Amino acid sequence: MVRIQKLLLACVLLLILSLACIACTTSEEEAQTPQTQYIKMGSSLPLTGMASYLGLPRQRAIDFVIEEFNEAGGIVIDGVTYLIDMTWYDDAYDPVRGRTNVEKLIYEDDVDYLIGLFTSTFSTASSLALENKVLVTTTATGGEEVISPERRYIFRPYMDSTVGAYNTMKWLVENYDIERFAFLQIDSKGSRDVTEMYQRACEKLGVETSVVYHSVFDADYYPMLTSLLADDPDLLFVGPDALKQARQLGYTGKVTGMLSTVDVSRVVGTAGVDNAEGYLMSLNLDWNITPEAVEFHDKYLAKYGQYDAQALSYVGLIEIILQGIEKADSVDPTDVMTALDQMAEVNEPIHLPIGDAYWAGASRYGGVPHQLVWPIHIMDIHDGEARLLAVLPPPSEEDLLPLE
Repeated sequence: MVRIQKLLLACVLLLILSLACIACTTSEEEAQTPQTQYIKMGSSLPLTGMASYLGLPRQRAIDFVIEEFNEAGGIVIDGVTYLIDMTWYDDAYDPVRGRTNVEKLIYEDDVDYLIGLFTSTFSTASSLALENKVLVTTTATGGEEVISPERRYIFRPYMDSTVGAYNTMKWLVENYDIERFAFLQIDSKGSRDVTEMYQRACEKLGVETSVVYHSVFDADYYPMLTSLLADDPDLLFVGPDALKQARQLGYTGKVTGMLSTVDVSRVVGTAGVDNAEGYLMSLNLDWNITPEAVEFHDKYLAKYGQYDAQALSYVGLIEIILQGIEKADSVDPTDVMTALDQMAEVNEPIHLPIGDAYWAGASRYGGVPHQLVWPIHIMDIHDGEARLLAVLPPPSEEDLLPLE
């Protein structure tokens, strides 16, 4: 009987030791294998409908960067591997639908980051994001309703022509002796804001300006152009349709589309190769500018079958968050916000395929440097193709004209 008891006790001890070994092995394996978690991000953009041409390029550029990040293994913080889980919703350019989408992203999908919000979707949803400490990147234009001390979670890693207006005009004046600049511009709030910023830049540089606003439905520009051309401008801002009509009226001076991203093929196809010759632009970014930008272009083209003129402009919408996470060594939005602000304080760059970008805008936005600035590419159309003329350094804080 005693022998049986001893045998049973030995078996029990052996079983306990075996289980302990298994537990030990499992713990070691768990310690050696990083746990995978996801950084939850989301966006609401017009992916269908009349404004899909605005939303789809943003979506493609953001998805491209996220897929590259995930395929490279994400980022490891404190032994945890973080990948990105991105949720997209289509608002079809409807602000009501956009707000509903953002509410769903915040309250149901529990995202920490809202990527690339713009126009009415941003204005109706930004307050919700701020209340919930969700970090937002946006391309929205405007003043304190976009960036302000009360909106510390809002970043604008996108450079439109209002940001580079003074630098661009200064280059034009120095290289083409511009004395009179005439604008034929669409009558909308956004167009007026941009035009007025250029007019202020011109005033600072001693350039006279004149402007005529027209309806988006106008197709006959001859009367308006006749009025503008009577002042004999050195530089004329016109779209492709009006460009052709201006040339037909005998205008031979410089023409530009610098206030908007230029679809070179549309300008050439609409106005003709000869009429489009010398058409100046600055929001288009030359993908031949750096080896990294060339690699981005080639991979992007292979992935989507086409290349978007502003694809490089949209990379920053997601890239600043990834570099902020790396800097903060944290995925918490507040930590990332703080890290980005610290980068701004010491003028540490955000690395983009087109070159280093920097945080600016404190003089515009009540001391909040949440506007990203990068090199300005001055280009024109030559023989029907885009041609790089000059690369200007990123605008300094002093170059940014204050908002009125």
